Amino acid sequence: MQIAQRRQLAEQIAALTEKIEELRSRQAMILHNLDCKNNGEAQRFGSYLDKLEEMQEKLAAQRESLTQQLSATIKQYLEIENMIQPEDEDSVRQRRTALRPDVAFEREQQLSHNGYIDNISIQIAQQIVDVQIVGDKISEKVQTSMAQHKEVPDR
Repeated sequence: MQIAQRRQLAEQIAALTEKIEELRSRQAMILHNLDCKNNGEAQRFGSYLDKLEEMQEKLAAQRESLTQQLSATIKQYLEIENMIQPEDEDSVRQRRTALRPDVAFEREQQLSHNGYIDNISIQIAQQIVDVQIVGDKISEKVQTSMAQHKEVPDR
């Protein structure tokens, strides 16, 4: 009976030894892929990844909040813009252009204080606003040009 039990234990030992070697091989491959020399470095890398995932979750929540704020602000803007009478559009556009630098500076300060901003974001936002301010005029010019082009018969 001991011979059978010894044989069974030897088989189990061989299987477990093979599994240990396989796990060591996988561990070495993972450490190599992570550019880590040992488990200690990998554990520090793991805690760093945990922190990054936590930051990613916070940023996703912040992005959702800012997206909702943007949506509400755009809705409010469009409601106000639709109330402008056609004869007042030029004076409103001129006033908006005159106020823009002060309002932009105020918003930049507010966003910087809240930690939501970087210089690239400011530049992109300024370009978007610039396009929106003159966009109506450009749109009118494009429409006029297209209408004139349609009036010219094909040769």
